[in-house]
Amino acid sequence: MPYIVGIGQIWRIKRAAARGDTDAMARLAGVLQAQGAADEAESWLRRAAGLDNRDAMTSLANLLNGRGAVSEAESWYREAAARNDMYAMHNLGVLLLQQGDAGEAMSWFRAAAERGNPGSKRNLERLSEEPKKDQEQDRAAARGDAEAMNELGDALARRGQLREAESWFRKAAGRDHTGAMHNLGCLLYENGEVSEGKSWLDKAAARGSADAMRSLGGLLFDRGEADEAESWLRRAAELEHPEAMNALAGLLFRRDELDEAESWTRKAADHDNPAAMYNLGVLLAGRNELSEAEPWFRKAAACDRDDAMHNLGVLLYKRGELSEAESWFREAAARGNTGAMNDLGRLRKERGERGEAKYWFRQARSS
Repeated sequence: MPYIVGIGQIWRIKRAAARGDTDAMARLAGVLQAQGAADEAESWLRRAAGLDNRDAMTSLANLLNGRGAVSEAESWYREAAARNDMYAMHNLGVLLLQQGDAGEAMSWFRAAAERGNPGSKRNLERLSEEPKKDQEQDRAAARGDAEAMNELGDALARRGQLREAESWFRKAAGRDHTGAMHNLGCLLYENGEVSEGKSWLDKAAARGSADAMRSLGGLLFDRGEADEAESWLRRAAELEHPEAMNALAGLLFRRDELDEAESWTRKAADHDNPAAMYNLGVLLAGRNELSEAEPWFRKAAACDRDDAMHNLGVLLYKRGELSEAESWFREAAARGNTGAMNDLGRLRKERGERGEAKYWFRQARSS
């Protein structure tokens, strides 16, 4: 998050930095980064890091890593980590993991976790479980367990190993595993093998898979076969499939069948579908039913929907709750929401903070 300081504070920080205060140098660099002056920020970070300020080392490494200067970033992360900076330890672990060095990454995550870094704790748990889970799935799949074959295919697909995933899905589907039929159908369809993909979805849907019915409805809608798409979406929605409920609502909205569309949107939202929560919030806000819209935006925002975060911020801003509105704008902007970036720029401009306003407007234009 950019440093937020007034003009008088910036002047005092600059004076302290000029006198050799390394903490002030690091803070001044944060202000300069927020204003878009990355080169000047880097200069101050290098001065502070050279004077053994570990926070500056980590910030410099972050800046370099974001620019693609990975080798030098790693060097500064190691310098800061050697000085017990848990954030440098965590970021070094992430960088090493991206380079394929899981062993050393684990050691740095462990060190950061011992110092209380929550991200490192989560990464340790995930990395510790994956090999064990993969081995168990491999053994069960090799024994002919169709469920294990499907789970292994799913894990491979998430990693981008699509050929291997397809092979395991086919083996499980050949043993009448309905979920594998659905997964295989989706994978083939997404790879452009539409005819065979639809065939597997048909088989899974005929066996009662609500997931397959939902996917089949989407496929048919994409092909312009709206009536048949609606039929499958209704069948899945009646089986209480939240995504199908929301998709059916979208289809009905396009036909101006607004009452039934709202009914299915509410049902999907009540079944914790984030897209439906957001859509319901938009619908209610459009009718100026703001007190009912707000909780739905909040629920969708809690599910990491940046559009809901932005709309919640707009609602709060109009109500005069500027501090919380800004907080939600920042959350949405951090996820790349250009509307939130623009609103942050406007908010800063209203406060006379032109430097940060320009920063957010530039961010919005470049996104």
